[in-house]
Amino acid sequence: MVTFGFNSWPLENRRRLSEAILELIPYVSESAKVARYFRAPSFYAHASNADTLPTTLLEALACDTPTIAPAVGGIPEQIRPLELPAFSVGWPTYSMVEATGISTESGDGNSLANAMVCLGRDVNSIDRLGCKARLDAERHCHVRRQVDADGAWYRHMLECLCPSRKVAQ
Repeated sequence: MVTFGFNSWPLENRRRLSEAILELIPYVSESAKVARYFRAPSFYAHASNADTLPTTLLEALACDTPTIAPAVGGIPEQIRPLELPAFSVGWPTYSMVEATGISTESGDGNSLANAMVCLGRDVNSIDRLGCKARLDAERHCHVRRQVDADGAWYRHMLECLCPSRKVAQ
């Protein structure tokens, strides 16, 4: 993991880039420690050319950390992109009241970098996007919601396979 921020976690392998801090973090398996790392940076930039289920992006959102990511694979389904005509893509885009991050053009490293610089200069936006990201993650990624949705899907599939048989809930 690479984090970029102004309030970053103190590590021995960090480098200062102007006022920002760049940290390289090795694999961590302890969930509480992972959450602390996701809360430490100002935002989470997910540089990816393909990602069907961006788990790390979801973890960042759940930890109050706004995200910046290209609109590829399953990423657009996870971010409510802030409306920024200079580099934001995706439809729909959201106002600051509803947005959880920034979505950039796939394969465009300059847009990703520009979004990082833009967001990195605006602490108020980081806080507002992070707060909304957490609320959005709680609403859409809660374990109970996932269990209920999976159960409903399996019941539906069983009823399709055996239409004469009603499946108990």
